[in-house]
Amino acid sequence: ADNRTTGRETYNTAVGYEALRGSTTAANNIGQYNTAIGDQALFSNASGFENTASGHKALYSNTYGYRNTASGTWALYSNTYGSWNTASGAYALFYNTEGHNNTASGAWALYHNTSGDNNTASGRGALYSNTTGSANTASGFQALYYNRANSRSTAIGYQAMYYADNRTTGRETYNTA
Repeated sequence: ADNRTTGRETYNTAVGYEALRGSTTAANNIGQYNTAIGDQALFSNASGFENTASGHKALYSNTYGYRNTASGTWALYSNTYGSWNTASGAYALFYNTEGHNNTASGAWALYHNTSGDNNTASGRGALYSNTTGSANTASGFQALYYNRANSRSTAIGYQAMYYADNRTTGRETYNTA
């Protein structure tokens, strides 16, 4: 978005109602090289750059995050500062705000992640409950579903390590299934 009275080249592309709307303070809209396709995609983006959002409210809350890709309705919805994330599927990485370098493929994959980094979730509901755990890999329907704060865990298969972290306290773990 660039709604200032004196323009500059932004190289932004927006298609859809309020796509790349940006800040209500015109001078804050300095983001460049963004692509937003869909109703309110990249709605809040002000200075984030090189983001791609495709789908209803994809990357909706992004303000400063950069180099994110969100494809699917509400994908990366809560992201504000997180960068280098890829979310593909409805609600993938929905609660991510500050997490970096995450990849979520499948509806609700990494749904609750807020600040965990370097996670890979492939499959519907994979790493669904993860909030702060980092460097986890889950592949399969609901793999590592209840992992909240464990880090460096790997689970492959249908509901693999489903109850891996049924705690509210985090600690470093090294699990593989």
